[in-house]
Amino acid sequence: MEPALDVIGRALNGDEGARAFLERTSSIYVLDVTDNSNPKTYGCWNFIHQALNEIERYESKLLAMLQQPKNASPAATATTAAATTTPTTTPPPDAVRDALVHHVRLLASMALRVARRPPQGDRAIVATCISNASDYHCSPSQSQWLFDLNLELREIVMGRIAAMAFDFSFHRSQSGITSSNGVSSTINHGSSNNNNNGVNNTKSGGPQSVFADHVVMDTFNAILAANAVSTGPSAVRHFATEWIIPSSRNIPVSALISIAHHLALEGMRPASPAGTMDMLQQLSIPISSMVLVPAMADAATDNSNEDEMSSGSGRDSHAGNSRILAKALAALNVWCTATTLTLPQLKHISSKIHLDIVDVLNDAMYSDSSKVVDALADFIEHAMESTFEETVSDDRMNQVRHIINVNESAFRASFSRDQLMVIEQKEMAAILEQLVSAVGLQRIRFLERQNQGDVEVCRNLAAWARRSPPLGLDYSKKSQAAGEPLLQHVPERGLLEFLLKAAHHPSVHICGMTLNVIPSFVSNKNLLARELIPLLQRKAIMPHGINSETGDLTLVLDQYGSGVDEFLRFRQTVVADALRTCWEYEPEAYIDSCTSAIEEFCTAGTKAETTHNLSFHLEAALFCVESLGSFLDSEEARSSFAYSDQFSRSMAAVSQNTISITSNPLTVMRLALLLQRWTFWFHKSQKLGVVVDLAASTLTYALQLGELPYAQGLVEETNSNPTKEACIAFEELISVSIDHFTATDKLSALLALWESVYSQRMDGRQVPVESIEPLGRGVCSVILRTPENVQKDAFCSLLACTKQSVDHLMVLIRDEADSGKGRSLLPLMGGELRLLAAIVKCSTTSHVGTVDMMDEDETSPVRTGLSPHLAPVIQQFWPSIEVLASNYCSNRDISSSMGALLSALIPITLQNEDAMAYLRGISSVVSSMLAASPTDDVEVFDEASQFLKEWIVIHGKDVEKTASSGMTVDSSCEEMVQTFQKALVELIAKAEPCLNSSLVDLQVQGQGEAAFESRPPPSREAEHSSFNCLRALLDLLQTMGRLCPIYLMNVKVGSEHLIRRVAGSSVVGLSASDTSLARTSMLFLTTLCELSTHDNEAVQKAMIDNLTQIRKGVVTRLLMGFCGKFVSTLLSPASQLLHTLASKMALRLDFETDMVAILKQEYFLLGDDAKNLTLSVFRGCAQGTISATELETFLCQVWKIHRTDDFSLLPSSDAVARLLQRFSLET
Repeated sequence: MEPALDVIGRALNGDEGARAFLERTSSIYVLDVTDNSNPKTYGCWNFIHQALNEIERYESKLLAMLQQPKNASPAATATTAAATTTPTTTPPPDAVRDALVHHVRLLASMALRVARRPPQGDRAIVATCISNASDYHCSPSQSQWLFDLNLELREIVMGRIAAMAFDFSFHRSQSGITSSNGVSSTINHGSSNNNNNGVNNTKSGGPQSVFADHVVMDTFNAILAANAVSTGPSAVRHFATEWIIPSSRNIPVSALISIAHHLALEGMRPASPAGTMDMLQQLSIPISSMVLVPAMADAATDNSNEDEMSSGSGRDSHAGNSRILAKALAALNVWCTATTLTLPQLKHISSKIHLDIVDVLNDAMYSDSSKVVDALADFIEHAMESTFEETVSDDRMNQVRHIINVNESAFRASFSRDQLMVIEQKEMAAILEQLVSAVGLQRIRFLERQNQGDVEVCRNLAAWARRSPPLGLDYSKKSQAAGEPLLQHVPERGLLEFLLKAAHHPSVHICGMTLNVIPSFVSNKNLLARELIPLLQRKAIMPHGINSETGDLTLVLDQYGSGVDEFLRFRQTVVADALRTCWEYEPEAYIDSCTSAIEEFCTAGTKAETTHNLSFHLEAALFCVESLGSFLDSEEARSSFAYSDQFSRSMAAVSQNTISITSNPLTVMRLALLLQRWTFWFHKSQKLGVVVDLAASTLTYALQLGELPYAQGLVEETNSNPTKEACIAFEELISVSIDHFTATDKLSALLALWESVYSQRMDGRQVPVESIEPLGRGVCSVILRTPENVQKDAFCSLLACTKQSVDHLMVLIRDEADSGKGRSLLPLMGGELRLLAAIVKCSTTSHVGTVDMMDEDETSPVRTGLSPHLAPVIQQFWPSIEVLASNYCSNRDISSSMGALLSALIPITLQNEDAMAYLRGISSVVSSMLAASPTDDVEVFDEASQFLKEWIVIHGKDVEKTASSGMTVDSSCEEMVQTFQKALVELIAKAEPCLNSSLVDLQVQGQGEAAFESRPPPSREAEHSSFNCLRALLDLLQTMGRLCPIYLMNVKVGSEHLIRRVAGSSVVGLSASDTSLARTSMLFLTTLCELSTHDNEAVQKAMIDNLTQIRKGVVTRLLMGFCGKFVSTLLSPASQLLHTLASKMALRLDFETDMVAILKQEYFLLGDDAKNLTLSVFRGCAQGTISATELETFLCQVWKIHRTDDFSLLPSSDAVARLLQRFSLET
């Protein structure tokens, strides 16, 4: 291949050098002074021009080879081969075309990129190229000649691209391909049936150029639009009014639509020149009335004269019209988005050309193309939503002004925002009624297609139907609030029938679309809820089947390919929401229907096959009742529940039936979920005895079914856990009626149930500890309510199985330590410790207020002391805990469970020696973990940090007292603080190696510069460890800053204050790639800023001194992040930090000076006016006139504008002009 094609080909194959060459060619120019009297520049437009020539020559030579006569002499063949750059062996036409397609696509993408650069940008690059020449100096006339030559070449390339985009004869000639450069070239790409890679063929199957590829053609249109937009608003007007619109009858329809589409897209780019949007709004009338709406009207009635059709056959013509219609709808949608054009405005514009846009849309509804229906739905939804916006924007007002064609002062005098909103919403009401009526007529077509098995068309029709009614209802609500006449709340019967028919469709996708909408029309004035209840009950049944060989239950995909996960999401969201609506309007019919279904399924036949089917039907009925429990989510709703008789009948039927339940683990789990939801009813109705027996049976069933292979398959496929849900149900029942279980016989039965459940875990069955943990918590809460003389033995019984399991595992771990098998048991040991931690946490957490957790005056849980009867039992585990901490804490299961356990064991009072001894023992274990873990063990460090954080949460006030002058503290408090400080120092020492670069280097540099300026950066693993350690440490210190700031200020590491060392590290964290570290750093620094106004003068001074040193680095990194570097989740905490920095009195000195220096950096790309605006915004923050929310809004807009590749164009862009206009007025 020739040079340009060769480079493109190598770039496509991944050659880094070729890719770098194309990148440089797009962004720089080279000065050629081989002939001093005739200097030349070479850049992107030269390369594109040359590449187009090479492609045309390549096609011409290839055609000459393909057209070589079969009986040609060897000499003639050799002569032809020698004259070409293609291989002498004739390649298959399709293979050559495919290769060229990718070459041309890459070339077109390159051209689009440089077309977005304005001519003055090209001129600046050429000027830089000339000025950089060291041995040659161009005269002003030569420089101007080079500028003009480059501009002329750009125009030549644009002309060639326009020729190929607007005149298909350049690549569709049957006798040859006429090159856009005036050269005749031809190539035969096979028969008309060949259409690979989007390359169209002519009607007669003649030769066709690679430039006819759909992607290439669309990119060519994008290039022309980008060139016009980047040149400026006047160029956009000239391009549209002098080229596109006058030639609309001669240019192919698809090219016209594509140009309009890309003009709007390019106009919406952040870097589009100022005034572009206003110019597009001025062009809305000619573009919509002369290009888009007529194209839609013709294509919707299959009357398009597009000569891009594949052939003259009716089917291909219809497909071509569908393609054009979809493109036109998409283009009109984008144009309306860009210009804020609304559907009433479009109706007004189309009436001038004797077309009704609503009639055109109604005709489009009859398309059988999925792309058309999707595009139509998107367009109408956007058009209606824009009309129903709460306020009329300035852009929308400006668009109306251009449609009316009056000057701004006259327009403002005649129309207000409220008047425009009322006018357009009234017009939209009429439009909406037409559209709703048209949608209703589609129900007949839906049935026909469903009977034919055409799922795709049914899905598209349902998609359109579901999008129309909600918008009408939305309008009704807004009109009612405004006192305007209401649109009919209930749609015409045709639309409702259509929606109901679609809701009966067996496909989950189609049914789900309409079930989202139908409940909106349920009211007291119709019986729609009664019609929906049986439908929803059927839709709640899981798709299932019976294995013909084993007779086991199995879940199956529906005939339309929906999976189990899709069905479960559909039922849990769409069906549940619809059921809630039915309950609100027809509660008696709802509960009666569910009760009858449960009684029927619990008393039906006992044959295996019947039982299996009934189990799924019963599961669905229980789901409907369980969902009802979630609807009663307030005390008022629960108190007014008047259907206890029906619910009692349901529970009685379930209690008497075991076959339908025990054959299906999913039915067992659904019953457990129902018990969880309805604990309030069991408590209020005094039926605890019945429900406790039912809950115990449910747990037993779950454990038994867990052993069956088919049951395990069902559980895994649905990601269910019947055992855990049954244990949670028991815990919920206990929480609302603890006193019921405190009797001796009830407690004994409860402990026996716990031992039975736990024994199955110890027997080697696959029962995860997380599954039975809720039951353990429930039993623990009961024990805490029993008399003192009962608690010790009860706790021993509760933890006896855990103690036995831990001792057994310790023996195995020790015995198998050398073989490595012992470490495989550590996850099991971690599970036992997590269970122990959960029970300890339950025993140290209580609720202040009533015992009844269902009452309204329920309060948040608070930390209490460890029961004196539980402490001796925990002490029995201590030898094992110490061994695990010293030898196995590097295992993640052990470290995480150990951290949870130790945090739960922190005593809340230190009034006795036992508590202090416990605290010393816990601290000793943490020290052992830190000492035994490797330097890069982030998990242990994190757990130790969380432990100390919990310590501060509990004892922060006491810690602060020891640091406050004039405060008297007892010896136990002093010892506690000393113990804490020892642990803190050990934690910092552990962090020192992996945080050395950020903790030490940064505090020396002091201004937030990069930590690795003079040496290689650390490895990715070391960086990951450093980030995680810093995040955990900052999280701890932030908590200390809130609860004990005086103590934190005085903590030293060696001879240096800790806060001083860590403050510099937090600056590094602001721009870290780890989002969680960046967020934690922002919150930590915000806390420091808030402490700068603390009541204690020493704290104030210390914080101000630290913040003064790092302030510039903080602001630099934050503003750099808002210049497009941050991820969106960091914008809110970052803006809060900036506002706190700017607004604190003590920090205002020199802040504006810092801002001026920072905004001069190269990363702020919005220009001088935007810099001045930014300064005024921050000045407003310092003066208290701009809130944190307003600052966040402003900085988010700055961030959005920076998220573009066209940095050099931003200062003069439309986006920056709008930013200046909006916030200059607000400030």
